[in-house]
This record gives sequence, structure tokens and C-alpha cells, in this order.
Amino acid sequence: MKGHLSTPMLWFLLLSFQDTAGADELRLVDGGSPCAGRVEVKHQDQWGTVCDDSWDMADAGVVCKQLGCGVAVSAPGLAPFGPGSGKIWLDEVACRGTESALWHCWNDGWDKSDCNHAEDAGVTCSGHIKPQLVGGDGACSGRAEIKLGNTWTTVCDAHFDLQVANVICNELQCGIAVSTPGGGHFGEGQGLILTEEFRCVGNESLLFSCPRISKVNQTCSHTNDAGVICSRFRLVNGSTACSGRVEIQVLGAWGTLCDSRWDLPDANVLCRQLDCGFAVSAPGGGYFGKGTGSVWTDTFHCKGTETHLGHCSVTALGASQCSHDNDASVVCSGKKPKPTQTLFAECPNSPSCTDQEKLRIVGGEDRCLGRVEVWYRGSWGTVCDDSWDMADANVLCKQLGCGSALSAPDKAAFGEGTGPIWVETLNCRGTESSLWDCPAKPWGESNCGHKEDAAVNCSAPPRRPPTDSGRVTVPVVICIILGALLCLVLIILGAQVRSARAQLREGVSPGGSQLDYDNVEEPAFNNVPQTPDSRDAPALPGDVPGAVYDDAREVSVPEGGPGLGQNDEKGTGASDRDAQTGGSLHS
Repeated sequence: MKGHLSTPMLWFLLLSFQDTAGADELRLVDGGSPCAGRVEVKHQDQWGTVCDDSWDMADAGVVCKQLGCGVAVSAPGLAPFGPGSGKIWLDEVACRGTESALWHCWNDGWDKSDCNHAEDAGVTCSGHIKPQLVGGDGACSGRAEIKLGNTWTTVCDAHFDLQVANVICNELQCGIAVSTPGGGHFGEGQGLILTEEFRCVGNESLLFSCPRISKVNQTCSHTNDAGVICSRFRLVNGSTACSGRVEIQVLGAWGTLCDSRWDLPDANVLCRQLDCGFAVSAPGGGYFGKGTGSVWTDTFHCKGTETHLGHCSVTALGASQCSHDNDASVVCSGKKPKPTQTLFAECPNSPSCTDQEKLRIVGGEDRCLGRVEVWYRGSWGTVCDDSWDMADANVLCKQLGCGSALSAPDKAAFGEGTGPIWVETLNCRGTESSLWDCPAKPWGESNCGHKEDAAVNCSAPPRRPPTDSGRVTVPVVICIILGALLCLVLIILGAQVRSARAQLREGVSPGGSQLDYDNVEEPAFNNVPQTPDSRDAPALPGDVPGAVYDDAREVSVPEGGPGLGQNDEKGTGASDRDAQTGGSLHS
């Protein structure tokens, strides 16, 4: 009937509505700005990823256009911005480039993918804006460089102020801006100079959010490159993590704040920034003890309602005439306990963790041998071996307290890692104190695979406590010497005893008779010889009644023979022998 839709057409429209009704959101994740990152689509109220099968610049162009991010600069695959989670909603996407939404492009259908998250698609658009600080003493100070799309540029100091620097420090998680030195303070950059000026309020979370105006006719050169020095805050010496002396880190060194302009609104913002509630008091006069290092003048001028000190009307901090007797402090309402020793794997989740704790070596026999991994944007990832050399490895070994580098293995020598490949094309000089201080390709923008994971072998792995077989200690040496001397003394004493016994056995009496000591029996005191009629026998000549003859040989009498008094000849012979024996005993 005219004016009515056919049943097949109604079904087609219904299915189209069902397909698109739940897919009205698109985003780019973990790329550093809304215009770069992993492609994610929301369908049926659940976020999921897109597989990189057939993924190309036409598909990426539709994503950039849909997000208002300009045109596509690159369309990397293999999860360049880290693997996602949840569903992989789309696969085999094939856009013509004219579609208004990614899900209008031809694809295999919703949730029909055979991919895994290692194949998540990524996009970088021309509207991608990402800052970094280069040439300073760490990631929180240096020459300001801005990435537009895939191109890095420097910034002219004539079009750069503390509000822009504040946003950069905030985006880099480096606290607030302390100052904005110009004139190529951190060295002259190379390449293009930004022809736009950012107009930030100072409380934006991303530089991407700041309006820009064109400065095409500027006459800047790299001698006018702008720089930024950021600072971090902490509370020290309090009874909880939410009270203590206020300390600020500038150029890697911690110092204190002068209490001359420190007030309750400023303290209130710092408490909120540290997730410690609101300020109860803002005592001065070194209430929590004297600090060390520089004393900085506070010029925050907070209203007290800001969420971050960087959102206050900050003017540059400067060196103060205050002494540490005037260190500023704060007592917040929060009651967070003081952090105890944190497990290494959990530490990166804490904002107070150091660069050292965001670095690890895994897969080897100890913590100083293995695959290099870094913590960035909430997850562990690896380092690509492009340009990986001994200078890079030396910085890493030194940073972890592992001595110097013995070698810098590449090609996943200790196995392939998982997750993002955060760092590529490191170019350390070898003198840096942290891997974060080394120039590198922007973090999170690697096109390497895990077959290229870098590794390191350092000279000083942690040693187990030495055992007896490992080395001989001084006490052991002393015991050995004393034992040897004791044995020598015992040997000498034993030899003297044996010599004395031998002399006694082989010795000759003054009378000339030799005694047999080998067959001596000890006589009993009451063993008196008796005659056959049970009377005591007469004593022999030379006998001493009651004497003990230890060395005398017993004189035997032939069985059945006559008594001593009955045979004078034999008796005389025996008496003679006994007389000789007795003479030797009593000599």
C-alpha cells in the first residue's frame, strides 16, 4: 500500500536501530590526550576495544573526525597504547572515510571477533596535544616541548606564562609550577617552534583543554625556548600522613615553605590535594620541627575551595629570607596512618613513590639481572631495545643500586614481557641519575613488539649471606690456629708419657738386676704364704712384712716339692735370687 513501509524494511530499520542505539560513545584511552590512544567503543553500556585486523588510516580518520580531533596521523596496531579489557566489540573494520561514526563502517558485527587484547587498535590524531619537559634534572623540569599530532615543537618564551606551565606540571603529575625560565635556559631545542599561544586559566587538567590563538608572525628562535620548573609537596614529621611540616620539591631537592604568607585557605587546598580532608590548622614557627634545604616563599593566594594548589592564583615561588624557625605546617582533618614499608609491586600506586620504585628487573636470577620494566600510567610495561646500549643500562643499574652494567642484552633475552612497551629509543649519556632523565621517544608511543624487550646484566647483584664454604672468617681462622696448637701440645705430652713409660720398662736398678714389668700382679696385703698345715710360712730373707711389691715376680715352688727349710741348696738359691730382687726394690 502506498505510504506504508514493507515488513522487510521495518525489520532492517529495527535491526539498524538496535545496532546503533547502544554504540553512541567513542573514546581514545591512555594516549596522553583525548586525541590519541587505544580505540574504545561503548556498546550495550559496556566499553570494549576494536581489533587491528584490517585497521588502516581510513578507519583512524573516521575516529579522529568523530572525536573532533582533526585528521589521522597514524593508525598503529598491536596494542601500542597498552591492552584493553572487556569485550572486543568490532573486528575487520573497513571504512571508506566518509562515515560519521566508526560503527557505521563495514565490520564483522558486534562481538564477533576472534582477536585478543594484544591486537587492540590505536589512533593518533592531528589534534593530539601532549607536553614534556626536556633537559632538566628529571621529568618535572626542563625545556617545554609540545606534541601536536606526531610532531614535537618548542615554545616561544614570549607566549608562555605561569598558568600554562601550571597546566603542564599538573598534566605531568609534577605538582605546580615554580617558575618559567626562558632564553633557552635548559638548552636550545631543534625542529619547529609552536606558532600558537595557549590561553590557560591554570586549573585545566590537560593542555589540550586550553584555548589557542595563532601566532604565525612570531619571530622567535630556539634561543627563546621556554622552560618550566615544577614542584611536588609532602607533609613531614607529623603523627599521621595528614599532618606535618610542609615541604616542596624543586629541581629534585626538598625544601620548606616560609610561614609568612601561609594561611588556612592555602592549607585547606593542600589537605584536599593530598586526600586528607580539610585543614584544621596551619601552624607556623617550625611547629613540626626544623627542615633542611631551601626555604621558599609562599605566593599561592588560594581561596580555599580549589582542589589543587596549582589551581590557585599562583605567582612564582622564590628564595626566602626566612629561616627554618619559620617553617610552615598543616594539620588536616584526615586520619590516614603513616605509610609503612610498601611492597615493591604495590608502591607505584602511591604518589610518594620514587623513580627507583617505578623501575624493576625481572626474569633473571636476581633483581639485578633480567628484563627491564617500568611503571607508567598505572601499569608495568617494558622498554624497547631500539638504541638500547651500555649507557642506558649503566644509568638503570646505578639507579637500582646494582653497580655498573656488564651487558645490555636485547631481543627479549630474558623472555617476552606483557602489557605496554612504554619506552623506545632511549638516549642516555650514562651520567644521569634516573632513567626518567634520559632523552627518549615520547613514552607510550612505541611501535616495537615484545620480541624487542630490552634487558640488563648489572655487576652487583644482591649476595646471599656467606656460608662456611664460601669464605673463612677471622674467628674460624683463630679457632683453627688454637686447635692446631692444642693438638701439638697433646702430641708432645703423649710422646713424653710414652718415653717415660719406656724408660720405666727398660730401666736398670742400681744393683744391676733387670725387672720384668709386663707380667706383674698386684699382691694383696693379706695374702701371706702358708705351709701345708695352714701355718704362716716364715718370711723370706729380705722380705718386709706388709710391703706391696708392685714390680716383683712371684717365685714358684715345684708342685709336691719340699718346703723351704727342707732343702738347703734350693732354699739358698731362692734366697739368693730374692735377696737380689729385694735389693733392687729397696735401693
